[in-house]
Amino acid sequence: MKNTQKKMKVLSPVGSWEALEAAINNGADVVYLGTKNFNARRKNKGNFTYDTLKEAVQLAHFHGVEVNVTLNTLVKNREVDVWFKALDAVYQSGADAVIIQDLYLLPFVKKQYPDLKVHISTQASIMNLAGLQEWQEFADLSVLSREMDFNEVRYVSERADIQIEVFAHGHLCISYSGQCLISSLIGNRSGNRGLCASSCRKEYNEEGYLLSPKDLALLNEIPKMVEAGINTIKIEGRMKSPEYVGIVTKYYRAAIDRYYSGNWRPFTQEDLNQIRMGFNRDFTTGFFMNNRYEHVLSTTLPTHRGIFLGEVRGGYVKLEHDLVENDGVGLWDSYDNKMYGAFVTDMRTFKEKVSSAKKGELVKINDTSFRNGRLVYLTSKSGGKSFVGKTKKYPILMEIISSGVDKHLELACEFRNVEKSFVSEVPFQKAKNSSLSVEGLSEKLNKNKYFIVEVKGDLESDLFMPSSMISKIREELENCFLPKVERESPGIIEKKNIEIQEKKKSEKELCVRVDEISLVEKLAPFADVLYYDLFETDFGKAMQLAKKLNPNIKFFAFTHMALGDTDIQKIKLTLAKEKPDGVMFGNQGLLSVDKELDFDLEKHGFYTLNVFNGLGMEYMEENNIKPIISIELNAQELAEFSNKDFMVFVHGRPIVMNFKGERKEEKLTDEKRMTFPLEVTPAQNTEMYYSRRIAFLDKALRLKAKGMQNYYLEFLHKDYWNKKEQAVQEIKVYRAILNNTALGDLTLLKRGTTLGNFAKAVM
Repeated sequence: MKNTQKKMKVLSPVGSWEALEAAINNGADVVYLGTKNFNARRKNKGNFTYDTLKEAVQLAHFHGVEVNVTLNTLVKNREVDVWFKALDAVYQSGADAVIIQDLYLLPFVKKQYPDLKVHISTQASIMNLAGLQEWQEFADLSVLSREMDFNEVRYVSERADIQIEVFAHGHLCISYSGQCLISSLIGNRSGNRGLCASSCRKEYNEEGYLLSPKDLALLNEIPKMVEAGINTIKIEGRMKSPEYVGIVTKYYRAAIDRYYSGNWRPFTQEDLNQIRMGFNRDFTTGFFMNNRYEHVLSTTLPTHRGIFLGEVRGGYVKLEHDLVENDGVGLWDSYDNKMYGAFVTDMRTFKEKVSSAKKGELVKINDTSFRNGRLVYLTSKSGGKSFVGKTKKYPILMEIISSGVDKHLELACEFRNVEKSFVSEVPFQKAKNSSLSVEGLSEKLNKNKYFIVEVKGDLESDLFMPSSMISKIREELENCFLPKVERESPGIIEKKNIEIQEKKKSEKELCVRVDEISLVEKLAPFADVLYYDLFETDFGKAMQLAKKLNPNIKFFAFTHMALGDTDIQKIKLTLAKEKPDGVMFGNQGLLSVDKELDFDLEKHGFYTLNVFNGLGMEYMEENNIKPIISIELNAQELAEFSNKDFMVFVHGRPIVMNFKGERKEEKLTDEKRMTFPLEVTPAQNTEMYYSRRIAFLDKALRLKAKGMQNYYLEFLHKDYWNKKEQAVQEIKVYRAILNNTALGDLTLLKRGTTLGNFAKAVM
């Protein structure tokens, strides 16, 4: 039965100590933060050390706030031991939960740390009930994909055996999280390893920011989120300011409290404007409210914009919101795509200089960036209320029990139903100069993080106590009532449990994906495995042709990554009807697809499964899945695997982004003239392919020398509709490599191709 709770929780982002205080002060139930390693916000300078993490956990727990720690990146083989050491440090800090992307680590985490809650990151691409059910045995909560709508979330939450978390506010990725490879292929920076290059914020087709999403804002949809069965709503923003954390947390806290008190009413435009001042790229209710992708995008301005004030015309702007001297403004120039910042130090109407202006007035700002045609936004308020501040201190009364010359100072107090007395290490002495007063004692004890101390009782006159002794009592006071962390390390998982010890080479196979019957005819004679889209109308015909041309070939159904539960069910029914030799899948919901069929079905895993290390390979082998290893690993990193029974993507055009919905463009061209083809899938989602084809060709010899001789190749109509003979030449190269025959001149075949991540190491 699904875990339940009385009230939906607010989870706030913490990218610094100040943001932690802002979240606590404004009503967060839970916070999430990262350490310096294995963190999806690796660029954040405010990430916590293991020492400051312990302090952060103590502070949060003292105020009744839970702490989730992010270890939510993919992990290379050489990093696995370090990852578990980081996990161990998180465990010993007293954190409540750890957030993980690399799903194949989960069984080991739960085994070693059974009392640590495990949360599945949205980077793990859990987008259907079938996928969640594969992993809920090893987790306590799953963050669902941001592409899921209200009905899909409700369907999952009603049937899941773990808690559900959904993003409610902040930055959106336009590609399914965990399924964006463009940063690593273009810039050597992996979004799966916390270094996204934000390619979605670029201009495309000279038509604007066609991939740039607005910011999610589900403040007024809190009733729908409760109805959907969501346990926790998540606010994005570990790279944003403490002010943003404070103001957004405050409003979502108020929204939830308003709903559960029975006094629900929507928030006003002015309320939303308050939130806009924290950060916004305009707001959308996202896919949760079943918007089409066009309504999720903001194609004109990819950065923070505050509150729109108006457009400069005739040297003046007609204000759509009040403006005050010393407010900050941004002026967006659509011609050079820049936001120019300024402070309002000289503002004028037609008649005079003014210190403030109301909505509807025409004003001019005396600044060089104030030019006709520019859009003006209010980005900061000079007299705005702060939503940060220091965390609340709790009043505590300390009573003097004993004092006097040669007597020890003894104080007694009670806090949260716990009584405690404190005794100084040394007795009072007779004062030679100034003596200690009750007020002075209170002042010294008040120099702490947690309490407002009031001392009650009498002190004899002319008493002296060293300040260091009073400081020790103050420290004892803090330590006494702080939450205690009593966790011992279970020990790091031994290396023998991380990688299969037996050295294992891959099979000697060419595994080839095609998407046209004419390519089946040309390439089936050279392939060991052939993949064809399960939902092509000529799937059966293609299978018959392939078997006729090559009786030894294995014919597999190809399926796409972005799938809902209805798509999963349709795939299972179609597989049962067509009965291919196997299936290629890239969605977690199909991991156990063979168990529901009455015939033998081989399983191959697409690179979207993100198999990144030996633990991933161990899971694949245990579940009879042969995967395409992650294309973000280079040749040297692949050679480090003990078990090499995986496919290597050696030829074709990889998918670099996966979009929800059917996009109208056939291709997208960026500012550097790199063109990315788009294809719509049978589930009416869109895949964006890389701008160039990967072609290892003779470089595959290096793979073979290291025990890797199982190669995945793609020959798709977008590249080969009029080059089918070239496709034959190229596949023959890989066949020659496996057969140890001569390769010939490859110069023309290499033209216009790339080696992808073959040699470079993705950070």
